[in-house]
Amino acid sequence: MPTNFNHNTTVNHQFLTETTNYCGLFGKRTCRDWENELILPIVKNTGTNGLLFSLLNLEMERNVNTVKLYSLGWREMRTYLFAFLFIAGNIVLPQLCHMIPQGGLILLPIYFFTLVAAYKFGLRVGLLTALLSPLVNSVLFGMPPAAALPIITIKVVLLACAAAWMANRSKGASLLAMIAVVLSYQLVGGIIEWAMTGSVASALQDWKLGYPGMILQAVGCWLGINHVLRK
Repeated sequence: MPTNFNHNTTVNHQFLTETTNYCGLFGKRTCRDWENELILPIVKNTGTNGLLFSLLNLEMERNVNTVKLYSLGWREMRTYLFAFLFIAGNIVLPQLCHMIPQGGLILLPIYFFTLVAAYKFGLRVGLLTALLSPLVNSVLFGMPPAAALPIITIKVVLLACAAAWMANRSKGASLLAMIAVVLSYQLVGGIIEWAMTGSVASALQDWKLGYPGMILQAVGCWLGINHVLRK
């Protein structure tokens, strides 16, 4: 181990801590764990160059995750404008997916723009999108059918709440955050569906048949927010 390890670690500790604080999904504790488990072993093995290399990687990660996230209020016109646009997206996308056999069940299109809306623009835009998208689709096109409307609405609302919470907590838009949001609403929604219907098969349908849609939600939202809606 280089003789100057302790000195370099002390000198750079404040900058290292400040830099890693940008990178954790779940707060400073995760960042400090990352520092202890990944960064410091590199420094021990490679010295100052390893530390600088690690800091460079962390800075690149911070830049990737530097996107603007909003929490629009009920009194802002933008809240309703963005909700209208995302509801429109949730109308068009399911119609395109329904052109594929079982496309709605496989791709789960009604959730996609709700995830983007809540994560990017906050809970209020997400809730408006979540509550109105299934209802409008059901009234106009009969999909989802009336019998399935309550549980789908519950799941979409859960998605909006999870996405808004994660965006506020993480202050970034990483792929890991999107995966966590999708898994959380599906897990809680599945339990609620099981309780409402008494059918394990119905509760597990999204996991068995709709996993491509779950992947599309996480990856598509991550790409959309980081590259299309970055500002």
